[in-house]
Amino acid sequence: MPWVSCRAMGIWLCHGHLAVPWASCRAMGILVERASCRAMDILVERASWWNGHLARFNFRAGSMRASWWNGHLGETGI
Repeated sequence: MPWVSCRAMGIWLCHGHLAVPWASCRAMGILVERASCRAMDILVERASWWNGHLARFNFRAGSMRASWWNGHLGETGI
């Protein structure tokens, strides 16, 4: 997930809680940004490991799955 998307999600959550003071809202946005980006980092790391694992053993079915996974990641903008 690009940095801009993480930041936009944090801002959206902040605006959803108007009763929260701006300072707290800003801190919450930063926490959301970090959590979201970290979650995407983990997914990308797992995808890289999975693709490397399949390439090592050269399974035909596995290659098809890896292609699907890569296409899926491409749709999400990674």
